[in-house]
Amino acid sequence: AGDTRRASPATQKVFLDFIMLRIIFDRMPENICTPRRTTVRDTTNQPCTIARYLLQRLHEAGIEHMFGVPGDYVLDFLDAVLASPVRWIGTCNELNAGYAADGYARMKGAGVVTVTYGVGALSMLNAVAGAFAERIPLIVISGAPPRRRRETGALVHHLIADYDTQLEIFKKVTADAVILNDPPTAPDVIDRVLQMALTRKRPVYIELPGDMPHIQCRAPAVLPPVSGPQSDPDSLRDSVVEAAQLLNQAEHPVVLAGAELQRFGLGSDALRLVEAAELPFATILSSKSVLPELHLQFIGIYQGAWSQEGVRRQVESADCLLSIGVQMTELDSGLFSCQLDSRRQIVAGDGRREQKKTHLHRTRHRQVRLFGRLGASRQIIPRDDRQGRKAAIIQ
Repeated sequence: AGDTRRASPATQKVFLDFIMLRIIFDRMPENICTPRRTTVRDTTNQPCTIARYLLQRLHEAGIEHMFGVPGDYVLDFLDAVLASPVRWIGTCNELNAGYAADGYARMKGAGVVTVTYGVGALSMLNAVAGAFAERIPLIVISGAPPRRRRETGALVHHLIADYDTQLEIFKKVTADAVILNDPPTAPDVIDRVLQMALTRKRPVYIELPGDMPHIQCRAPAVLPPVSGPQSDPDSLRDSVVEAAQLLNQAEHPVVLAGAELQRFGLGSDALRLVEAAELPFATILSSKSVLPELHLQFIGIYQGAWSQEGVRRQVESADCLLSIGVQMTELDSGLFSCQLDSRRQIVAGDGRREQKKTHLHRTRHRQVRLFGRLGASRQIIPRDDRQGRKAAIIQ
């Protein structure tokens, strides 16, 4: 650690504080920071309840941890959480819980956060809106007043204007927002909402009245594997053939990889495409590291006029730019300073408004999903086979 006698008093204090913290943590019990939980109970032979159904579906989706802050309207549901395989992680406040679940979703494919009604859910609204903008499958579970209170219009704590206000607010920043107030249909609603989050990569909102978690419902049936919307076969075939022809004819093609590749788990497919076709590629700021930056074909990060000059010239002078999953914000585009000729672009992406279309120069192929296009590498001739050399990277 060096001789602290030669350091300034401030440096010595920081060093001693660090040593003290190490001593404290070394003496702590291993699970001191882990919330206490009840033993996971075997509920195989017990009747299925709405809480157990929801937790099983979350676990089947690969979610092993749940973030949140307890509150009175959600306590019965949290009792079921503590008895389930899903591990509860309490946070200091709801906004922290929302961002923690957002980060978890980026790493694991989906995340869940549980909060109480009113003050709890609205406190994390900013995290949910951010997840919507960033295309993150964040599942929000909010407790709510019991159904009988809603039916009678009783004035309860945390109520804002009326009982539907919170639901209507979350409809603006989620792909689907529902309230589970009908036991017979609750399982189907849960399945639909979770599928929406996993396929569209957007947050969803489930409002759970306080008297619903322990109500019995049908047991979960076996669900087919989650798969995204399928492309129209004819449009997909035509667009792949046309894209391959344009890339094969190009002298200086470039691939621009966007954040949607990461959101839809297509990074490996995109890497196979650029390697098989031996195409140089760039990323944008929001998709940094979606493809390996130490790769020999990586040319840099493109941000319009904010780019390094070599990167800017190679991307903007490409005679065929394959833009995959790119959504250009003002930061990604260097305050909209990109000089990209749409006549020389192949644009494949899910789209800000879910347009589900692919642009090939002036041709638009509708109902072609981003993840239906990455098999085109088999029709693209590798650069060294076509020209006797790999595409050069402009320095």
